[in-house]
Amino acid sequence: MVTNGRRTVLDLFAGAGGMALGFEAAGGRCVGAVEWESAAAKTFSSMFSHDEAVVLGGPDRGDMTRMAPETLLEEIKSSPEIIVGGPPCQGFSRIGRAKQKSLLNESEKILHGGVRDPLRNSLYRLFLQVVAAARPKAFVMENVPGMREVLGIDVAERIAREAAHLGYNVRYFLLNAAWFGVPQQRWRVFFVGFRSDLGHNAIPLPPARTHKFGAEFPEGIRIPDDRWAVWGKGIPQVPNPLPAVSVREALDDLPRLTGHLEGQRPSEKRLPLRREPSEWVRQLRAWPNRSATETVSGNWYRSNPRDYYIFREMAPGDHYPEALGIAYRSFHAKLSGLRLNGGAPDFGEKYQRLKAEYVPPYRNDAFDEKWGKLIPDQPSWTVTAHLSKDSYSHIHYSSPQARTITIREAARLQSFPDSFEFQGSFGSQLQQIGNAVPPLLAKAIAESVIAQLDLLEP
Repeated sequence: MVTNGRRTVLDLFAGAGGMALGFEAAGGRCVGAVEWESAAAKTFSSMFSHDEAVVLGGPDRGDMTRMAPETLLEEIKSSPEIIVGGPPCQGFSRIGRAKQKSLLNESEKILHGGVRDPLRNSLYRLFLQVVAAARPKAFVMENVPGMREVLGIDVAERIAREAAHLGYNVRYFLLNAAWFGVPQQRWRVFFVGFRSDLGHNAIPLPPARTHKFGAEFPEGIRIPDDRWAVWGKGIPQVPNPLPAVSVREALDDLPRLTGHLEGQRPSEKRLPLRREPSEWVRQLRAWPNRSATETVSGNWYRSNPRDYYIFREMAPGDHYPEALGIAYRSFHAKLSGLRLNGGAPDFGEKYQRLKAEYVPPYRNDAFDEKWGKLIPDQPSWTVTAHLSKDSYSHIHYSSPQARTITIREAARLQSFPDSFEFQGSFGSQLQQIGNAVPPLLAKAIAESVIAQLDLLEP
């Protein structure tokens, strides 16, 4: 159904609304959303109230494992033209392959013989069940590249085959968010399907890259060989693409925060921008139907007084090994007062207390990528949901500020407009941001899908 010239969209596993935001900017209208996590559902409801979207949120109303597709569609009270969503991907991205194999006994390893399928209850199938019930003209599903090899199964190829059996022409694309103006290196797989009865031209095409950045494949990802995949050089590029958007372009106008260095606690107070924004930021702040105010929210960050001096001395691009080297050098410089009789240091309680003041207690061999000081003139590395537990993966490039990034800075790296405000605790807000589809990436996908639908059905 087209409402007021806008393609209607249903967002499943909606999170805070990154995908819906992109479709909104491309001319879509969100009529409904389903999200299990309560704070994310509240964020979605508050941000899409102008579209009067029906939001089924929280464990009671937003649990798709307990909801028949027909019931869901009755509650939405709409027949969406496009269904979008990102089924949770932890099983595809967080479990190492050795761990995956350890979860299986011998009978479970006989996957292709159909003895036992550990993916039979995967959430992507709930998404496809709603597609089967609603019969939208198109669907878009997002997930991580690691889903191509899970427990010996190419899940991406399986999803494409199952969607094709539902009567859709399907393709899946491997895209890097930095190719579409997001100041972040983020590889994701997008499945796009057009209902096959729309005609022989209803074959999904990937969006064209608008920015130059990096390799065509992430390291360690096998190139697919099935008929549904479009990867690498199959992704087109516009003439004269722009340079990738850098961290500095994305963050440099935001408030300079140093109160923690004087013993003050970070607060959620709204603050004005400190300088004229970059052209990229001006466009983000002028997001369609969501113009920003003169101040920004989300100036809240996690901090640990032990580590301020480490943040200050780290160079852009440094990770935990370099941080630990800084810590030990500072600690050893303080040991002179603990030496006895001009000889060996006292390794007693005082020594251990001093060490704890200077040296982080994490192993170097298993923690080497967990800290990271952002490189200002490059896109950020991937912003993940793990920021909710440990934001040291994204240390601000400004040494005088000596801190991790704020909620608003994380949102900027994901390309959320400044007018978009998140609900819930500090950790929940960071988790919502890390889990989201970057809105600018979603917008590129949405523009491609909607343009193709307009050609199929003028």
